[in-house]
Parts: sequence; structure tokens; C-alpha cells
Amino acid sequence: MVKLNFWLPFDTLDTFPCINTSAIKVVTVVNVPRKVPWEKISNQPTPTSMTFDKLHTLDLSSGRDLYTAETQPYLDPKVIFDNAPKVQLPSLKYLNIEKCPHEYLALFKHCQIEEMESLYICGTLSHIRHSPAVKLKKARELSVFIECAYPNEQESFYKLTNQLFGDIVTTSSELTLCEFPFRVDFNRISWINLTDLICSMRMDVLEIPTLLSQLPCLKSLLISRISFTDASQAVGDYQSPEWHKLVATPIETHIKSLIIYEYFHEYSESFAAGVYLYFMARIPSMQKAPASITP
Repeated sequence: MVKLNFWLPFDTLDTFPCINTSAIKVVTVVNVPRKVPWEKISNQPTPTSMTFDKLHTLDLSSGRDLYTAETQPYLDPKVIFDNAPKVQLPSLKYLNIEKCPHEYLALFKHCQIEEMESLYICGTLSHIRHSPAVKLKKARELSVFIECAYPNEQESFYKLTNQLFGDIVTTSSELTLCEFPFRVDFNRISWINLTDLICSMRMDVLEIPTLLSQLPCLKSLLISRISFTDASQAVGDYQSPEWHKLVATPIETHIKSLIIYEYFHEYSESFAAGVYLYFMARIPSMQKAPASITP
């Protein structure tokens, strides 16, 4: 068997199948149990290690909102990771962990996550807080979606950036970032070979120059949502002295295509034009290539 699609009755381990770890390539489990059934998976009473040689897709979900911070007690991440078997996933390219109990995050510890191309995590703040730092060298798509993103939790989200992804590293030529509820510290990234980037997360307009300066090979950038703080409002006022001060310093980049899809419902056409002119003035390589801001 090379592919397993399995739906479990809630909190039932008896029917969880043993898996041929040397042959399985795709595993999808809906309604994962509260405790990872390592002994069922490996057919060993107390497994200490297991290797899934050919597994390239692992899709785990609880099937319903069962494992929220309110219903699941706090577990020390060190205890989770130290007690979990050593799971080797050398061929894994796609990992989806959706609303799973904290123990499932132990999969991060031993899998070759730097080889992964797609990582999707969906859950509550507590799920992400218990994640170890990972380095993604070949990722083409990163997606983190957190429910219950209340305003009073926002600072906690920002503090998780380094904990979740550490120094983000990718040598891929393409990358999609989406549904990030916290800021990415663009000063820490090392995306050496990245030529195309899609950001579906919201960014402050003044973060974009920092991002561009960190990506020496970037040719194309698409941003779906931007925001403006009091400090960045001047970007849209091209008649103000502050705007002329902002555009005085060019951005060191070789980008050829910059597309920003944003609906300026709260701003005038003049403001949108100011944002467009801001990037045209600061990016010399864009002055001979098309740029686009969709109002």
C-alpha cells in the first residue's frame, strides 16, 4: 500500500491501522486521536524510532474544532518532544497539521523539514507556541492560519516569529507566504536564490523596502494586502515634504515587477497615486518596467 486515506471515529484508537513504513507515500488522517498512536503505527509496543522512507505527503486534521487552547491543557514542549519517538521523514515534501493536539508537533523535531516544499499549520495560538524553530531551505509555500486572533493577542503573535521559523532560510526560486497572523522579521531572512515572491499576508507599506533590500535576486513581488500606520501615511501624500524625504534614498534591488493588490476604500485616488509614485521613485529598476497597484 502506497496511499492511505483514513477517517477515524473520534478518540478511537482500535481501528487505527498499522502502516508499512517502508512503502507508504501518502497519508491522510481525519479525526486524529488525542494521543499519537505510535505503537499502532509502527506495530511495536514501545517504539523509539521509525522511518518513513518514501512518505512525501502527510495530512493530519482533527475534523472539528476539538483541540483549542481552552479544551486542551498546557503541555511542556520539552516533555512532548523528549518523549516522542524519533520519526524520520526523509522524503517529506508536504505537511499539513490542522487543529491537531500538541503532541503531533513532535513531528517537527526529527523530520527533514529543511527539505519540505509546503508547510501548512492551522490551529490556535497555543499550537503555534509549542512549535520548535525550523529552517526551511526549499520551501515553496508557507501557510500559518491561527484562529481566535483577538487584538489583545497580537503582541504574542509577533513574539512567535523567531520561535516558529527561527532564521527563515530558503534557496527556492519561488515562495508563497500566506495567512501569517504575525510579522515576519525581514531583517533576519536569508532567501538567497528567491526570484519570485507572493505575500498574501498583510504588510505595512514601509516594510516593503526592507524586504526588497534582503532579496538580491528578486525579480517579481506580488503583495495582496498592505496597511498604513501613522508613520507610513506620508507614503501616499506625494505633495508633502515628508514624501520627498522618503523617496530620496533608492532601494537596492533588481526587481522588475511589483504588483500590489489593495483596495483603498478609505483613501483617495490621489493617495493611491502617491503610493504608486513612491515605489517608482525609490526603485530605479522599476522605472523602465511596469508596476501596478490595483485600487
